Amino acid sequence: MINLETKKYQLISRIMSSEDEVMLSELEKFMNKISVHSQIFIPIKKELSIDEMIKNQRFKGIDEKTFYKLADDVNVEESLEELLKLA
Repeated sequence: MINLETKKYQLISRIMSSEDEVMLSELEKFMNKISVHSQIFIPIKKELSIDEMIKNQRFKGIDEKTFYKLADDVNVEESLEELLKLA
């Protein structure tokens, strides 16, 4: 089994010996794409608190005034008990 360092050196060697400009351009695009994905996806932790999730998702919440305005705009006519029966 080849270790990680050996894999790296083999790839570097292949890249350095290549004269194929198209292949090198495609490789560069692929590496850039991987770089973007690594910034988007963060590793999963075994334990995560609610506070950490809120921080990671940059959750800002909603103020009370906006919440009640939205609730009024929905114009729900059923009582709370009727809505809970639907759940």
